[in-house]
Amino acid sequence: MSLQEGYGPAVWAADFAAYPEAVLDLMGGIVPLSLEQGDLEAIAGMGGGICEDTQALLAEELEGFAEGGAYIRLGLCSFKTGPAPMLPIFTAGQAVATMTQGNRRAAGVAQRMLEEGREGVLYLRPYLEIPRWCEYRMFIREGQVIGVSQYHTDQSYPQIHAQLDRIGQDLAVLAERLLPLLHMEACAADLAVDPLGKAPASLIELNPFVRRTGACLYSWQDGGDFDGGFRIL
Repeated sequence: MSLQEGYGPAVWAADFAAYPEAVLDLMGGIVPLSLEQGDLEAIAGMGGGICEDTQALLAEELEGFAEGGAYIRLGLCSFKTGPAPMLPIFTAGQAVATMTQGNRRAAGVAQRMLEEGREGVLYLRPYLEIPRWCEYRMFIREGQVIGVSQYHTDQSYPQIHAQLDRIGQDLAVLAERLLPLLHMEACAADLAVDPLGKAPASLIELNPFVRRTGACLYSWQDGGDFDGGFRIL
C-alpha cells in the first residue's frame, strides 16, 4: 500500500499504536520503544542521526532477542526495501543502519508523524522466517470475514494444496480470536500459519480496507469481488 496518497483515519487505525493490547498479544512478543524527534528526522532523511539515548535503549532491548534476532518496524510500515526479506537485527548498530537506509515509505511515515505531532515508536518483535506459502491476507468488514487469499500470488504452492484443510482451520481459529477484538470496522489482516502445523496461526499486521491495500487474488473493481471464499492458485 502506498502511504503517500493520504493519511486519513483508516490509515492511522492500522498503526500499531492504535491496536488494542489484546490484538498486539496475537502478534507475539511485541516490544515498543519510544523514539525522539531527532530519530524521526533521521528516518525521514532530514539530517542528523539516531539519538544516543535511543541507541542505548535499543542495545538494552535487543538483549531480549539474542537467540534469533529481532524484526524492527514503525507502526505503519516496515523498513523493507525490495523483494528480499529483512535480516534479523541483533545489535543497535544494525538497527540504526536499517532505520536510516533511506526507505521511502518509512521516511514518508516519519515525516507525516512529525507534521502531525504524533509520538514516534519503534516496534521490535521476534524475527521469524516465514515461508512464502505460509502468508495469507484475510479481508474483514463489519465483523465478518469476506475473503481469504494466499498473500504471494506469483505462483501456485504445492504445500498449500497439500495442507489446505489444516491451513483453513488454523486461520479460522485465529479469526475467531481476532474479530471480537478489532478496533477497525474493516481491514485486511495479514496472517501467518506455522509450516509444521505445531503452533497456532499468528497476526502479522492489519492494513486499511482501501484500494491502495493489495487485494491479492481478489479485486477492488466495482467495490470488490469478495465472496467469503479462500482463494489460492
